[in-house]
Amino acid sequence: MDKNDIATAASILLSIISIYNKKSIFTALFLPQILSHKYIHMKKNKSTIKIFGLSLLVSLVSVPSLLRALDLGVMKPAATLKYFSEKKVAFKDTIIRSGGRSMRFVCTGNDTMPVMFFIHGSPGAWSDYRDYLTDSNLLKNYYMISADRPGYNGSIGEGVATLQEQSNTLQGMFRLRRNNKPVIVVGHSYGGAVSVKFTIDNRDRISNLIMISPCLAPDVEQNIHWKRTLQKLSKTTVGEYITPAFLKKSTKEMQPLPDEVRKMEKDYALLTVPILEIHGTWDMMAPYGNLTYIEKSFPNSRVHTITFKNKNHKIVYTMPKVMIGLMMKELGEHAAEIPVNQLADNH
Repeated sequence: MDKNDIATAASILLSIISIYNKKSIFTALFLPQILSHKYIHMKKNKSTIKIFGLSLLVSLVSVPSLLRALDLGVMKPAATLKYFSEKKVAFKDTIIRSGGRSMRFVCTGNDTMPVMFFIHGSPGAWSDYRDYLTDSNLLKNYYMISADRPGYNGSIGEGVATLQEQSNTLQGMFRLRRNNKPVIVVGHSYGGAVSVKFTIDNRDRISNLIMISPCLAPDVEQNIHWKRTLQKLSKTTVGEYITPAFLKKSTKEMQPLPDEVRKMEKDYALLTVPILEIHGTWDMMAPYGNLTYIEKSFPNSRVHTITFKNKNHKIVYTMPKVMIGLMMKELGEHAAEIPVNQLADNH
């Protein structure tokens, strides 16, 4: 084994340790992200392949069973109350009927200001954006609404497979705003694809579309072979047993995504809103090719893309202050200084 193999083995050990640390469980769930640099530069030798295979086995077998016990990603009403109380931020946690379903929305901020609407990835929760909903600059300038998408957490029931159904279930958001000012839509990962469909469906009421690490390019998504393999394995007899319900819901919506996006592409020309897309170069969940696709796909929108070197899919969680600064700069609001050395490209 060479030094790269040792580094990979060390990453696996770190991931196993993370499984037993509730605060770091997210790292274990995204084990392929930890190994992204190694995976990209992997030498085709037996020892390396065996180690990478072992890492995936750890992710498939150990993580799901522990996630059931830890109830990862769910911020129930009591935990929500505690979180906002500690942050000293007023909030509204509500369930309304939307698209024929009971949907959970969490709101903070100034309800006289424009709405900033957050759409999470797959799997995910409204609380993926909790750092945004408690940011002092955003609280002053926006009324923020974050949804649990269908089937996740407070939006109980089965998940839905089509982007049209996803968009339909989120329409209730408009009933929560207190004015007719335009809405800014923010989507991460699979939520990026949902945010595009939602913006197309409501283009007369939306002023800006912001995507962070979106899964959108159909050919790119179709060719993430390790993801497609895991999706197929999750539907086998053993996979059905070890896969948690929320990951089954994720597979239900992620597997048809390439075809769903291809159906939506004909409507891209309908969009005229400015688009901001932010991506890391080491993103294995939504590879960097998504940024190139977005730059070329919206002929009537001003598309602004920002690249982060050596960053992965989790920038929405690990770099919230930087993301908020970029968003506010895009929207023309006062923003804190952005660490320029973190930016690879800005065009």
